[in-house]
Amino acid sequence: MKYQEIKGDLFEINPEKWVLAHCISADVTESKNMNKGIAKIFRKKYPQMAGKISPKLKKGKAIRYQNGNLIIYNLVPKEKVWQKAKGDYKKKYYLQLKDSLIDMKEKMIRNNEQNLVMPRIASGLDGGNWKEIRQIIQRVFNDTDIEIQIRYIEDSIEIGNATYSIEKAKSGRSKCRSCGEKIVNNSLRLKESIPTQNFTQNKYYCKQCAIKKLKGMREGVEELLGKLNE
Repeated sequence: MKYQEIKGDLFEINPEKWVLAHCISADVTESKNMNKGIAKIFRKKYPQMAGKISPKLKKGKAIRYQNGNLIIYNLVPKEKVWQKAKGDYKKKYYLQLKDSLIDMKEKMIRNNEQNLVMPRIASGLDGGNWKEIRQIIQRVFNDTDIEIQIRYIEDSIEIGNATYSIEKAKSGRSKCRSCGEKIVNNSLRLKESIPTQNFTQNKYYCKQCAIKKLKGMREGVEELLGKLNE
């Protein structure tokens, strides 16, 4: 297996070389669901797909859709659209995600497909921990020669057990965890994601408090580095 994560548009691929994959729920129909997140983009770009695959959808499976040279694997880690990789359902979700990845791997091998590109599956709206999901993907495909490319748009960095990214506030409801003030809609904020046993905790910081927090983290690291170099 060759594995890499790069910043780039998921859909800017050569379909003669790469197959696509993403996650959906088993209750998708021709007209229902797939209306949020990256699944919404898949529905818009490939409007015939949902109707063709919906009769075959089953949790723990990967439903293969082909239209000419284009091949898309629809991974099904959950039964209902509202279910998340959180709380009591997290373990079951991960097991079903693993089963769907195994199913996709077997189908790819049978169809002599060697190159796979997908987003950071199950870690967006479904709330899964990307570090854990990455490990599941790598364990499933480790015994193959398949090349896997994970594509993402949002820049993020991992520091310790937390992931940090800069994003625009999606509403005016979130509050800064430092000053307590509401973060203005569409303004820049720092997102701090910390995985716990049952869910991922997201904390948000307004621009001013984010700068203070990041500067403090940098100064702390520089102090430790200085002690190592004494």
